[in-house]
Amino acid sequence: MPEGQELCDIVATVGQDKQNVVYCSSRRSVLVQAVKYAKNIPLKDDESLKSLAAEIRKEVHDDCYSADLIVRGVGIVSEER
Repeated sequence: MPEGQELCDIVATVGQDKQNVVYCSSRRSVLVQAVKYAKNIPLKDDESLKSLAAEIRKEVHDDCYSADLIVRGVGIVSEER
């Protein structure tokens, strides 16, 4: 990664207006990078994303970070090891 640049900035520039898959080497890094990236993305006006986020909040809990990411079009997968 170029010095002084964050991964989320590179993805936002290189992958602008595209679907992107980003690999991180740890669960913690997945969450940190997804949250940083999503901070600069506005909420999507998409009923399916809103519905999915509502279901996550209902099934997991109201403050689930995944729901906050989903409504911005950001999803995360953390693989068990």
